Amino acid sequence: MTPTRRYVLVSLCSFACVCAIVVAVFFGLITDVLFGRPVTPWDKKSALDSTVEWARLSSFPVSAEQFSITTEGNMFTRGFHVSFTAQPSDIEQWLQQSPGTRETSPTTPSPGIRHFKIAPGGGAQRAEVTVDDTTKRVFIYVAWS
Repeated sequence: MTPTRRYVLVSLCSFACVCAIVVAVFFGLITDVLFGRPVTPWDKKSALDSTVEWARLSSFPVSAEQFSITTEGNMFTRGFHVSFTAQPSDIEQWLQQSPGTRETSPTTPSPGIRHFKIAPGGGAQRAEVTVDDTTKRVFIYVAWS
């Protein structure tokens, strides 16, 4: 029994559609992993709440601005990169009020940079805070898996 022309054409079109969907999903996952996904207001609140819990930090300083939040991971892992700027006195007060940074001594990898490796909380595996005193910028990284 030989396939009809219509059967072959429908089969090829179906195969092409399935291939296009697979390629689109693949590139969507790759760009999500490489570039992160856009942060919605709900995601922002969740990321900040998780960052505070996992790094055992106090609430962010009132003068904090220029927040930057990126997420990484998948359904088995999650990581957040958070940064902000604030007044130096507010950063110092925040560091002293935060159990995670208060309980560790910072290293100074370069002049004007303080790096805190924090014993994470909330089931996280990694928590770090880096303060750049020259730019008044704080960088936080937390990860859970």
